[in-house]
Amino acid sequence: MKQTMKKLVTFCLAVVMIVTLLPAVPAKAATKTENLTLYVGEAIYVTNYYDVTKVTSSNKKVLAAAKDKENKSHANLTAKKAGTSTVTITTKRGTMKYKVTVKKLSFDVKLTQLSEGEVLVSVKNNTKQTFDYAYVTYTLKGEDGAVLEKDKKMVDNLLPGKTSYAKIMYSTYDFTIDINQCSGKITEVDRSINAKYTDRSSKVSITDTMDMDVNPGYATLTLKLKNKVSNSVSGTVYIMLYDSGDKLIGVRPLSIFLKGSAVNTETVKIDTQYSYPTYDHYKLATRAYSKDY
Repeated sequence: MKQTMKKLVTFCLAVVMIVTLLPAVPAKAATKTENLTLYVGEAIYVTNYYDVTKVTSSNKKVLAAAKDKENKSHANLTAKKAGTSTVTITTKRGTMKYKVTVKKLSFDVKLTQLSEGEVLVSVKNNTKQTFDYAYVTYTLKGEDGAVLEKDKKMVDNLLPGKTSYAKIMYSTYDFTIDINQCSGKITEVDRSINAKYTDRSSKVSITDTMDMDVNPGYATLTLKLKNKVSNSVSGTVYIMLYDSGDKLIGVRPLSIFLKGSAVNTETVKIDTQYSYPTYDHYKLATRAYSKDY
């Protein structure tokens, strides 16, 4: 009897050891529906790290969905038009579902002649979403309506309800444009889908000083930037240059990055002799935000 019990105990211990040594097997994912918002033209991928076997979209006109040809664990989603669609992604370890709301992009794009060879691109973001940057496809035309140049220009830091800027430079030796026939539109946007964006423009305090005498022919602008929140913030301070009649004659962007509660000092030199000979005064426009994941 004792030998039988001893053999039984030995057997049980061996089983325990074998079970302990077996590798852990991930649990099969339960099907659940997550909400996702995209804007027309955005293309992303989703994954649960297992091979995707099937991808379907309930409304292909609103959202295109397909397996990634190069990465078996990815499913690609492309927003095509405003509306809703439910995406079902079947993998070897379970099923994922996304209820996707696709919204229209809404931007006002304006081209303004600043000087010969220089056009200002102004982009106002009419959505409630912050975008890290967007591309404006623009067309420059001459007085006869002929297309002289067509290209793309990137505009950074597009905050809800605010206007951001970029400049197009062109050679006046090649052509003369008619700004009234020139146009531009947003054709591509970029943002971190999983990030929460917060407008921090009002949380960046600026102490500014302009010195016209340090360098003859130049105005030296000193900006002391203070981040009043604990989050890191990034963005742009636009230095808007005006003549005595309050006409905008130039925009100088200053990219900024401030760690939480940090204070930075930046110096910008402005050529008032050749580039901006009619310069009289300036104004500042801050576009700053934080991203949290």
